[in-house]
Amino acid sequence: CLIIEKEDHFVGLCKSFKVGDSIFDYSGHFMHFNDKNIEEYVKCLTTKHATGSFEEYSRRACIAMTTGENILNYVVDYPFQANIHQLDKQEFIRCLTDLWNASLTQKKAETFEDLVRQTFGNSITNLFFRPYNEKLYCTDLASIDADGMKRFIPKVSFSEVVNNFSYKTSFGYNSTFLYSPSSGIQGLCDAFLKERPVTSSVKETVLEIDTAQKTVKTDKRSIKYETLINTLPLTTFAKLAHKNDLNLKSVDVHVYNITYEGRVSVLRNYCWIYVPDPKIIFYRVGFYDFMSKSPNTSIYVEVSTKTGTDTCSTLLDIDKKLKEYGFIFPNAVIKDSLQLKISPAYAILEKNTESIVSEYRKELQKQDVHLTGRYGRWAYQSIEDNIRDSKELALLLSI
Repeated sequence: CLIIEKEDHFVGLCKSFKVGDSIFDYSGHFMHFNDKNIEEYVKCLTTKHATGSFEEYSRRACIAMTTGENILNYVVDYPFQANIHQLDKQEFIRCLTDLWNASLTQKKAETFEDLVRQTFGNSITNLFFRPYNEKLYCTDLASIDADGMKRFIPKVSFSEVVNNFSYKTSFGYNSTFLYSPSSGIQGLCDAFLKERPVTSSVKETVLEIDTAQKTVKTDKRSIKYETLINTLPLTTFAKLAHKNDLNLKSVDVHVYNITYEGRVSVLRNYCWIYVPDPKIIFYRVGFYDFMSKSPNTSIYVEVSTKTGTDTCSTLLDIDKKLKEYGFIFPNAVIKDSLQLKISPAYAILEKNTESIVSEYRKELQKQDVHLTGRYGRWAYQSIEDNIRDSKELALLLSI
């Protein structure tokens, strides 16, 4: 096989950057596991080959609750729905009552908004799920399909919420994660390449794909193939293959990596913080120093915009807002920084997205073209999902 890569490296969005004394990623690229076999495989691989030590961390995340002036007031532990007892008293009572009423209904949810309202009630939805996810996806929750997001929403029963008042429980698929603060997430991809060297061509850009003639045209040559595996975003692939009727939507994420001198945040004991306040431009702030234990405060800040729009804040704008809203102390001094962009970052999974992608995938498979990876499959996937899909595809093609 031959791998074509337009950059000078193979790690894609799993590239890590060393800036001054800091290691920055394309936001928080951590590994969460549900499959023990994949977990053991990755741990063995990174132990054997990775340049940096990969360690397992217990998630300590929270939701930022702000005042009417958008100033950080207090935090609620993640997941929000399991820790409503940490809210102010009146909000807690409303959330608990709505949660109980929601537990009495059994309906099929058609949209993401239906899903969270029917599962958690109106108060929890309005305080967290709706503002946070509408900021992330730049889309009304009623436009997003319920099935595409269901497995990533920690579902908790009423009794579990009550028990969590006194006995702390871990909820969700990402309660632990694997990461290397010395090499960043790139250490994982470097380990893959050491385990299995590949035949490849870097700094080569695909210009056109002819699935009927089984030809890929690049800026260097024309390549005839028997089987093609695509990991490009499906929207990008479709344009290269002259498939112009694929109506898929997505958002970009602008990542602002900043290291400040010293301990300059009251939140630095958390690995990441969700920010649902719709008046605050960023939706999440993560702390690299949660893993690295650096004496400095090293963070990533994520801002979402619709793909195709150019509106974007500068790094200094974000620094100003972090200080204005109380996430970073006013006198904090920037030591290292790096602004990055993921485009696309998240597929917007509307009601008809799955059927559009499924039909196109079937059409391509008949022409010996296979889709894999988060963006190739146009799905919301973790690193573990990508590894599993790649393995299954490799086994399929080896038969």
